[in-house]
Formats: sequence, structure tokens, C-alpha cells
Amino acid sequence: MTKKLLTTFCLLTLTLSVMSQTYSKDLEERAKKGDVESQYQIGLCYMSGKGIEVNYKKAEKWLKSAAKNGHSAACYELTGLLTEKEEQKDWLMKAASSGSDDMKMTVAQQLYELNYNREAHELFTQMMKWDFSKREEATEKWINICKNNLLSKELKSIVT
Repeated sequence: MTKKLLTTFCLLTLTLSVMSQTYSKDLEERAKKGDVESQYQIGLCYMSGKGIEVNYKKAEKWLKSAAKNGHSAACYELTGLLTEKEEQKDWLMKAASSGSDDMKMTVAQQLYELNYNREAHELFTQMMKWDFSKREEATEKWINICKNNLLSKELKSIVT
């Protein structure tokens, strides 16, 4: 489970380093003035080391600031820096409540991987209310998540 989360976090960080801006004093100044997108981008810079040395404490500070201001992607990214499962769950739920349909699917998967099955199921139930094409995609993704989780548990029982 921890290895799966670490792999997800590493892949996400790699993706973000491509998507995020490069650090600049101007970007940090805008963040300090309360620009939520700049706070998010600075957090990504510190997390990925894009234009500045990696600093997870500063990344957490800026991502939390953006997340508290309603930036759903910041809520999600923040969970990769946190060690407390309950705090991760809280930020994931905030990401889902203020995010896009794709964010909700991503969050449901992450919640399931953290063993918050009830919360993941609630998000999946919300997805069932989407239009047909999205509902079909969500159903397929949910089935794969469940199958992978069951397979993972079976393999663990065989190995131990």
C-alpha cells in the first residue's frame, strides 16, 4: 500500500514538474499578495525543484495556503506531502468537493488506496448521477480499482 502511494506521488510530482511554472521572485511576490494560483504554482515549484531547491516544508506551506483558498488541485497535491492519513483524507475530500468530475474520480481512487472505502464509495455513488458517458467511465474505473485492490489483498495473503 505504502509503495503504491509513493509510486503515485512520484508520478504525480514528475507530471507536475512538467506542468508547473518555473520559480521566480515575481511568482512568489504574487503568491505573498494572495494570488491563489501563484500560491499553488510556488508550492509545486518547491515540491518539484523547478527553478529552486526542493523544500517540502515550503511546498506544504504554499499548497496549504492555496488549498485553504479553495484551489482543489492544491488540496489534492498537499496530500502527497502529509503523513497523517486522517489529514490526507480531509484534504482529499476538500479537493473532491471543489474539483472537477475528473478530480472526483482521482480522489475516489486515492481514498480507496488509503482504505477509506466508505468515502470512496460515496464519491462513486455521486459519479453515478453524471451523464451517461462519464458514468460509464467512472463505473469502469471503479471496477478496476476494486479488482486491483482484491488482487493486491490476495497476493499479500499468498506471500505472507
